[in-house]
Amino acid sequence: MPRVQRSLGPLLLVSLFAAGIAVAQAPPGEEPAVPALIEALGDADADVRDRAASALAQLGAPAVDPLIRALRSGKEFLYSGAADALGRIGPDASKAAPELIALLESPYPEVRREATGALGKLGAEAVPALIEAAKRDEQNVRAGAVQALGEIGPGAAEAAPLLVKAMAEDDRVIPPLAVKALGAMGAPAVPALIEALESDDWTLQGGAADALVRIGKPAVPAVVEALDKADPDLRLLAVSVLGRIGPDALPALPTLLTMLESEDQALRREAIRAVRQLGPGAEEAVPALIEALRDGSEATRASAVEALGEVGAARAGEIADELRDHNAHVREGAALALGGIGEEAEEAVTQLTGTLRDRVPAVRAAAAEALGRIGLQGRKVVPALLGRLHDRHAEVRVKTALALGAFGREARSAVRGLCANLNDEDARVRIAAATALGELGATAERALDDLNDALDLEDRNVFRAITTAIAKIEKALEKREEERR
Repeated sequence: MPRVQRSLGPLLLVSLFAAGIAVAQAPPGEEPAVPALIEALGDADADVRDRAASALAQLGAPAVDPLIRALRSGKEFLYSGAADALGRIGPDASKAAPELIALLESPYPEVRREATGALGKLGAEAVPALIEAAKRDEQNVRAGAVQALGEIGPGAAEAAPLLVKAMAEDDRVIPPLAVKALGAMGAPAVPALIEALESDDWTLQGGAADALVRIGKPAVPAVVEALDKADPDLRLLAVSVLGRIGPDALPALPTLLTMLESEDQALRREAIRAVRQLGPGAEEAVPALIEALRDGSEATRASAVEALGEVGAARAGEIADELRDHNAHVREGAALALGGIGEEAEEAVTQLTGTLRDRVPAVRAAAAEALGRIGLQGRKVVPALLGRLHDRHAEVRVKTALALGAFGREARSAVRGLCANLNDEDARVRIAAATALGELGATAERALDDLNDALDLEDRNVFRAITTAIAKIEKALEKREEERR
């Protein structure tokens, strides 16, 4: 963008800045430094421009009319700085809204950016002009107006219906800006957004959902109320919104728990996902989630496992008790959930080691995986895992090997068994054994010969796993040698 090329220089700048302060303290009508400060807004030196804008901002209302004249002067090199100064003045410069809106048509991005920022700082008095600007055809003008309305926030609530419509437009620029603006408005925008959520336009629904998520906690009561609607798609969307809001939606937990009893499989699954997103504060949901492990849908059971892993830490013992349930799905899900909880499920280690002897292979595999993810009490766990390295079922052998890899030096006694599994008939077992040996690092030094002998050029995945393991062990050995020097 063109600017005055000659800099005023630091000495003159200091004097102008001082003059600006003086004017701020002078009687009304005395503005001797204003013309020079405005001219400085187009200076080639960015520091000069910034200080000039700051001095004009300190003048406040007396500087507004001269700055408006600058915007009408045709001197494009002043536009960006004048807009900046008006924005710093804030609501006292609200009558400059028409001139700033005109700048949104500028071909220069910097001018449009400064104008947008200034408009957003003018406050509620600028809203009517911005609403009109948001109805115009020119995209740059509309985009700047919508952004500015968002920056004004709750004070621009009267623009909510217009912005809701803008969310559904077939345009790559305006809808995302409208969603962001509505989200910034907060609670005042919620009624219009709920109405959009209940519409038949899926684009509008999606935008409304995104905006409600941005608003967060203030939107929760209205979203919960929308769950009373009969339309199944709306209920599904509302539950999704609550989940995306996260821990701030905890007040909705009782309502979500009722959704877990729905006959609608999709709604149950979405409610479980939402509970998971509420985080540890939703521990009250643990009994209902355990019950969901009995569901006939594998996808629903998997969702329940993930949710228990997120919210069940405080009730790990209660989950561990389900390892004795007669239903294999419940036992498997409980083990996987405990693994998802991680170290905070240490109290379940003894029960999980016992579950390694479960009659159902999937449950044994889940127990092995969980013990590896908890990664504690290696002296007790490693011997129990060793007994499953040669399980009749490949999946159990895979999960056992990977679990052993998590115990580092404590799994030294597992090296021989893992080397034996490098020759397993199942490629997945060979890959898991190699991966585990690599995780053991220098502890697996004696496995290097076995790893080299097991290199399989015909199976790319096995070859990659073994070469990676060799590299990890050799690197760990080098590091150990360096530490000994």
